[in-house]
Amino acid sequence: PRAAALADLLVDEGPLREGQDVAAMIRDSASESHSGVWSGEPAAMMRHSETCKRIVERSVLFTGRSYAGVWTLPAMARHSCIPSANYVVFGDALMARAARDLRAGDEVTFSMFDVYAPLEARQDRALERGEGFLCTCPRCLQETDFGPEVDAASERLRKRFDEQYYRIQAVRTELQVKTESQNKAAIVDLMAANRIAMDWRQNLFGLGEQFRTLNGEELSSADVQDLAREEGGLPSETVGPVVRTPMDLIDVLCDAVNDYEDAIEASDLSDDHRMWCRASNFSAYNDLLLLLGTAQHAESQRAVVPALVDSIEAVTPGSFLHQRMAVLNWELAVQPDGEDEDEAGPQSEPGADERRIVSQALRLRYGEMSAMEEDAAMMRVTTTQDIDENWCWEVSWCIGAKPNEVPIFEEGELDPGLTDPNTLEDPVRWLPAPLV
Repeated sequence: PRAAALADLLVDEGPLREGQDVAAMIRDSASESHSGVWSGEPAAMMRHSETCKRIVERSVLFTGRSYAGVWTLPAMARHSCIPSANYVVFGDALMARAARDLRAGDEVTFSMFDVYAPLEARQDRALERGEGFLCTCPRCLQETDFGPEVDAASERLRKRFDEQYYRIQAVRTELQVKTESQNKAAIVDLMAANRIAMDWRQNLFGLGEQFRTLNGEELSSADVQDLAREEGGLPSETVGPVVRTPMDLIDVLCDAVNDYEDAIEASDLSDDHRMWCRASNFSAYNDLLLLLGTAQHAESQRAVVPALVDSIEAVTPGSFLHQRMAVLNWELAVQPDGEDEDEAGPQSEPGADERRIVSQALRLRYGEMSAMEEDAAMMRVTTTQDIDENWCWEVSWCIGAKPNEVPIFEEGELDPGLTDPNTLEDPVRWLPAPLV
């Protein structure tokens, strides 16, 4: 009954009726729609289907997602530009997890929209994009008192990047076009390889023996693969697209970021407030990273990314962007830089500290994970642009057990994947709800 009441409320664009208390309806599990409980008659079900369709259409308009869900308990949480929790959706279940250390009585808040923007842009988003509220979270309130020097530095940074907007977009567009072209070519190569798979596989097993005494030397497995590629049996190795990156553009943007960093370091802001400033101007840092990546300036990227990881963690710990930046930080740390490996010493493992940062970011969102699960999550984070985590259905940490599988335990044996909210010590709540 309450689900029907909430669905009717979501599609009702008129004013609230006299005495209608939305909050009370959400809290009361026995709430019913003013039109009564949804009927199971075919004609009524068709009308209810249209109601659900309108909710999904609105969801696509505001979120870009082709589905919608109603979860009453998390719906009571307020927005914050420095949220205390994050949530993920797996199928028809929403999982909320504390992103910061919380004490009893602390408010659980989520970020309802992109919070990596300046104060004015965030306030406009809250008021004008359907949310309809004035954000008074601690970050918004404190940023109003950062002072004119910090505001002017942020304005100068954005202005200098805006002046180079079309040049930045030209690089971005060229990268997108070449990447799409390369992906299409890779698909064609893969399809061609599949068509002749039986032929080259059959011949591949005889290559080693056939050419074992070629020039008096034995062939390695790598030699065999090279021969197979020459015969067209294996697809060629993929190399990233080459994009022309104007070096003078990189110099201009690096100078702009360095000047901004000098300005916020010279201010009397706390370390947390400086990280908020970087997060508010993330789009500028992101554009710079794009250009440094296309120009293959790994050392310059290493100088920028660690501070961004800390800044994103300060604003939205455990968020998808936090994970992406942490993984990028690790990738840069393990990337060879041409230095003599003997000088570093055999005892130091490249990227060990950065890998621990990645693990922490993943745990904030998903809880404890095995090394194999972390590797799978890292691969997914690096290969997707969308925050769609239904891929986790096949990984046991997300739901305790794979779908449609009930683990069997001997009498007296405890289930290590127990997910009963009443017995979990982990700060996680399972909130099942029907998808609309």
